[in-house]
Amino acid sequence: FKSPKSQRFKALRIARPGFQRVVGLTGTPAPNGLADLWGQLYCIDMGERLGKSVTRYRDTYFNSHRWNNIVVRCNLKDGCEEIIRNRISDICLSMQAKDYLQLPDLLVHTVPVKLPPAIMDAYNRFEREKVLEFKQTHEGEGANVLANSAAGLMNKLSQFANGAVYDDERNVHEIHNEKIERLAEIIEAANGSSVLVFYQYKHDIPRIMSKLKDYRVKVYEGAKQLADWNAGKIDVLLAHPASTAYGLNMQQGGHYIVWFGTGWDLELFQQANARLHRQGQKHPVTVYKLICTHTVDERASAALEDKKNKQQSLLDGLNYLIRKHSNG
Repeated sequence: FKSPKSQRFKALRIARPGFQRVVGLTGTPAPNGLADLWGQLYCIDMGERLGKSVTRYRDTYFNSHRWNNIVVRCNLKDGCEEIIRNRISDICLSMQAKDYLQLPDLLVHTVPVKLPPAIMDAYNRFEREKVLEFKQTHEGEGANVLANSAAGLMNKLSQFANGAVYDDERNVHEIHNEKIERLAEIIEAANGSSVLVFYQYKHDIPRIMSKLKDYRVKVYEGAKQLADWNAGKIDVLLAHPASTAYGLNMQQGGHYIVWFGTGWDLELFQQANARLHRQGQKHPVTVYKLICTHTVDERASAALEDKKNKQQSLLDGLNYLIRKHSNG
């Protein structure tokens, strides 16, 4: 419901007048900034507090940055954060877990993964080739189309950083095992504690499982793996963040998380970490991000740390790579 363009929001907007009362609950009301609030508040009050249109909301409270007339970034105008909060204060209650629950620490570590010189050279050639090909093919596209195309480019580069890439026929070509080696070191150092590993691509799974064959490794598919994890029957649980990001209680099974690749979605990153860092967790939760140095991994990780919107992050990353290789 955060996105006014989503089918879910459009459907509720039509049905909303038929409801006398709506209660909205969310753990991440504004992961990418207060621009995310309009859609959610409209579902509750039909525009009474923040206006009837998202365009008017943005124009009133934000300085909008556009690409081909499409808004890709909104920065709050001076003083407007307080105005927005005051306007919605009569119907909104914000409760932070740290204020009401005794949660253990959440410790996030970046683990640099350095590629051997020959592999790094191959990555640089691959990146340059794909970026210049992209520039030639997609020049002049609108921002929304461009962001989707940029996601495909970034996925290709992320796959290389992870150690394998798909070709056009979905065949897998293995390149290196540097991340897998670092993952194995972290799991060994966990000294018997279970580890939740978030993977990005399906081809990550068999490569990881082959390396960790001395451990009880399972891929999350549903209730069976969830129960086994919480019962301590799994040493390493491989999960895609999109399949486990919301609602699952996994805190009984462990307190170590490894991101084999982070991706660009801040909300997904935060929600997935909250599977272990939640009420009932008895240990500090340690999160490791495996980041291949001098690759697109660093751009994605920085975007998460800067709490940037996913589309904005992809377009910023694309602009950086185009400038880098156009001048090279």
